[in-house]
Amino acid sequence: MKNNSSAICPLCNGTTRIALQEYLRGYIKVLSTYDANTDTIMCKNCGGQEMYGVATGRVNLNRYGEPCLHRYKVYRIGQCLHRNKCLDCDSQFDIDSSD
Repeated sequence: MKNNSSAICPLCNGTTRIALQEYLRGYIKVLSTYDANTDTIMCKNCGGQEMYGVATGRVNLNRYGEPCLHRYKVYRIGQCLHRNKCLDCDSQFDIDSSD
């Protein structure tokens, strides 16, 4: 399913920012990407979900040719290393929890 095409992120519409969800409001002081001026956080669909990642506003196309709204499955590949693979496109990234 290798697809190198990309499109505007359907979650943030390419802005790289999304509105702060109410359930996160109590965590504002510890959210590193929170912007009080816009009441937004960095998008977690177009790069912000990756370890040290930064939202780009772009995502891969899914298997239907549409911008992907990622659904990741997590695989343990080492003692503290986890691989996250999207079920709908070829997006994947690793997270080292250093436990």
